[in-house]
Amino acid sequence: MLFVVVVSRLSTNSPVGMTRLASRHRSRLPAPLDDGGRHWLCLGGFVDNRLPERGSMSKLSKDMVTLARQSGGSFKTVADRMKMADRIAAQLLAMNIQIRQARNIKPKHVVMYKDQRLAQGISKRTIQNEITTIRTILATCGKTIMAQSDSISNKTLGIGGASRSGTKQAISDTTFSAAVQYAMKEHAGVACSGQLILATALDCK
Repeated sequence: MLFVVVVSRLSTNSPVGMTRLASRHRSRLPAPLDDGGRHWLCLGGFVDNRLPERGSMSKLSKDMVTLARQSGGSFKTVADRMKMADRIAAQLLAMNIQIRQARNIKPKHVVMYKDQRLAQGISKRTIQNEITTIRTILATCGKTIMAQSDSISNKTLGIGGASRSGTKQAISDTTFSAAVQYAMKEHAGVACSGQLILATALDCK
């Protein structure tokens, strides 16, 4: 099966970036749409969202990913939490925080993690999500008191009040039509699906 992805060239700013995007999405090199080069279209297979192989994960990562899975929620919520847990564990180890289990995480580690992420230019909203994942994992491993402690609350950590407003904008009708026309040449079924999606969206307005 195929999918169509319309991406903004502004997110890559270079042919090399577009090549990497195509490789990451297992698709052919994105094709420019007829809108001044602002958007490109990828036509390819499904995105590979699998977690790293267990052999490449540290003990801390394995523990945090397992706890993230055990914390429950919808399939997507659990999958996103597991990926975030793996990323958090890798960051903690990169900071030379020598712990092997999630229950060894202390408030000072959370503060250090937050400071490091801010220094890396990560948005407060993203850090909030990561800290929420840490709290969820702590609660699952039995450290409920620490998970609910004010010492690692968003307000205490100085990351409260981040905007929840999205930054993404829908593509224009012209860009969408160009995508459908390109897809029609490559795969008629994909193009028909795109037209159906557009018709459904117009009916909902």
